[in-house]
Parts: sequence; C-alpha cells; structure tokens
Amino acid sequence: MSGQDLIGASGPRDAELELTRCARELEAARHELTETRRELERAREHLTLFAGQVGHDLRTPLTAVLAHAEMLAGESGVADDADLTWMVQGVLRAAHRLDRMIEEMVSYARHGGVVTRVDTDLGQLLEVVLADLAPLIDRTGAVVVVDELPTLAVDRQQLYAVLANLLSNALRFVRPDTNPSIRVSAERAGSRWRVAVTDNGVGVPSEQQETMFVLFARADKRSDGSGIGLATVKRVVEAHGGRVGMDSPVGGGTRVWFELPA
Repeated sequence: MSGQDLIGASGPRDAELELTRCARELEAARHELTETRRELERAREHLTLFAGQVGHDLRTPLTAVLAHAEMLAGESGVADDADLTWMVQGVLRAAHRLDRMIEEMVSYARHGGVVTRVDTDLGQLLEVVLADLAPLIDRTGAVVVVDELPTLAVDRQQLYAVLANLLSNALRFVRPDTNPSIRVSAERAGSRWRVAVTDNGVGVPSEQQETMFVLFARADKRSDGSGIGLATVKRVVEAHGGRVGMDSPVGGGTRVWFELPA
C-alpha cells in the first residue's frame, strides 16, 4: 500500500474521531450551561425571597414613622407653626418616597433586574433628591452647584437611588471644620453622557478607589457607612449599560462619575 493510500484511509477515521471529540465537548458544554442556569434560578429565587423579607422588615418601622408623622402634622402646635409644618411635611415626603423605593427594589429583585426606561430629566430628578436631602444640606451648611444635566432614557426610581447615594456620601464624608462644597456636572463623550459628583471631602486613597464599589467596602472602617451605597450605584448603572468610576480632583476631595448611553 502506498503512502497516498495510507493518508486516504486515515482521513475518514480522523474526521470521525474529531466529530466524536467535538460531540463530547458540546455535550459537556451543554451540561455546564444547564447547571449554570439552575444555579442562576436558585440565586434569583433566593434574591426574591430575601428582597421580600427585607421589604417587609423595612416597612414595619416605616409604617410607624408615617403614622406618627401624620398625627404630628395634625397637632395644633405644628399646624400653626410654618417651620414645624415644613419639617413634618419633609418627613412625610421622604417616608413616602422611601416606601416607593422599597417597592421598586423588591419589584426589581422579583423581575430579575428589569430596567424600565423612560425619558427622564436628570436635572429635575436631582431637584427631588436635593429636596429630600434638604435637612442634611442645611445642617452641614453645604453649597451644592448643579450644572445643566441631560435628559436620558433611564429607570427614574433607580437613578434617584444613584443620585441620592452620591449626594448623601458627599454630604457625610467631610473634612473637619469644613462646609461641604459639591458640584454636579455632566458632559457628553460620543454616544455617552458622563455625570459627575465632585466634593471637597476627605477623599479616598487612589489604591482604594476601585474597590469602593464592592459590596460592604469602606475606606474608613470607623465611619458609619454600610458599604452598600456605591455597590448599589454600580449595579444600577451597569444594569443600564453604563459604567462607574472614582478619582481625585485637583485640590482634594472625591469625584464619583457614572456614564450612561445618550
């Protein structure tokens, strides 16, 4: 038998072996994919149960806050005092907003993180955030400057949580004997908008900035933060197809930014 005959004879056998190997690899990949799907379903089920329990646990004290605030609003000493009325109404507005946020977050978990996009004026949304944070702004003597912000197709309630987290962080983590100075700005970069919150606070060391978006991460373990806020920001922004980051502006402080599709 010639060498050519040997090559011709081995060709079909090699092809058959190759097909068998590919079939085994395909079956292994299919099995792995099936297991991954099962793990995802179990994780989603656990997340749904967890979110439902947390929502219930949060609503119990929140219901008490709302009930007492509503009773307080009806007291003559409050109703006849404009300043007290303004404060009580602020409590009621914030409590009702928190109730809606709890419902939205539970719904978010139940529906696997579905983002409901509507055209949203981020400037108007930020006004709502600043109104809810007014007591903290007044208490810290903060100056908040807001540049023109874009209108984007986003989930309004989830973006409220993003802006509220970034602003509250900027108001809380301040230098001693220094009033917070905060700027909210936006700029377009190609097909994306970058929104940034810049403060003059304590700052975050450059080597820790990337890890600050990890769940429960804190730059200073002595702080009263939970380490959940920035992780929530990252999750929401990435669910919108965007990305987040942090850097140190000239002069100190922190700049936290997020990018979203235009």
